[in-house]
Amino acid sequence: MKKETMELFTLFKTVEYLKTRMTDGEPHSFRQINLLLILLKRKDMNISEIAYEMDVSPPSISALTEKLIKKELIQRTHNQVDRRIVTVNLTEKGMFLARDLKNKQKKIINQIETSLTKEELFTFVDLLDRINKS
Repeated sequence: MKKETMELFTLFKTVEYLKTRMTDGEPHSFRQINLLLILLKRKDMNISEIAYEMDVSPPSISALTEKLIKKELIQRTHNQVDRRIVTVNLTEKGMFLARDLKNKQKKIINQIETSLTKEELFTFVDLLDRINKS
């Protein structure tokens, strides 16, 4: 196997490791966690906005939100003026969980930052950004 291929394989393993660290001990999937963290940052989003932010289809987001609604972590809110407009936001229970997940994320990021030099961190982020844009 070529060195470049091995390095890419290592990068993918690292990303998977980070996803595993984030979901470790959690009864929620990585996508569910990601959605909770997005809603913590941006409140009252509609399905299309969430789909765009997560780069998945609106039907996938609808299925994802249904699961989180059943867990009482998010809720749908209808606009008082135009009932056709529906937004999604965190419940109190969801807010508490999302804040805990954000703290977990910060700890993981802090561990990465302390184990890499600034140059290595820059390279890592740059590689992830390039892959994400391709």
